Amino acid sequence: MMNTMRKNPLHACAALLLASLAGAAGAQEAAASAPAAGEPAVIRFQRSAAYLDETAVADNIRKECSSLGSQLSASTERYAQEFGLKVERVESVEATQGGTVLQLKIVSAISSGNAFIGHRKSVAVKAELFRDGQLVSQTTRSRDSMGGFAAGFKGSCDVLERTVNTLGSDIAKWLRAQG
Repeated sequence: MMNTMRKNPLHACAALLLASLAGAAGAQEAAASAPAAGEPAVIRFQRSAAYLDETAVADNIRKECSSLGSQLSASTERYAQEFGLKVERVESVEATQGGTVLQLKIVSAISSGNAFIGHRKSVAVKAELFRDGQLVSQTTRSRDSMGGFAAGFKGSCDVLERTVNTLGSDIAKWLRAQG
């Protein structure tokens, strides 16, 4: 091919033109996936937050209140969008993947008391924010609840769900502060 280019300068020009067009197409694809200047990056996180250590959470909470992880994730998504953040919940995501990744884990969930003697519930979560595989920031937040208004008519899972809903707001505020 080199001999052909030396003999015919038009072939060399055509090859250079094709190479530059291919490079421009690749640059356009990269630009399309990257946020525009001043536009926030999309924060990806798992559709359902997992437990940091399942043995640290009572079996009855994990079984009876099995949707806590997805409720935490959904609440984080809802409040993040209200704060103008771009988020995307996905089935699974690894911190080492490119882009902006939020790892959400439920650290603990405690359920004592009941509707008759009073609820004493608590949930703690850990959030880690990664950019292009590098840990940028992390936080641990917790919320307690005694059930709120009409607590006597709420089950334990309902009260724990209140805490993860509020924690979703807390994590979204923290994400907004990360810039």
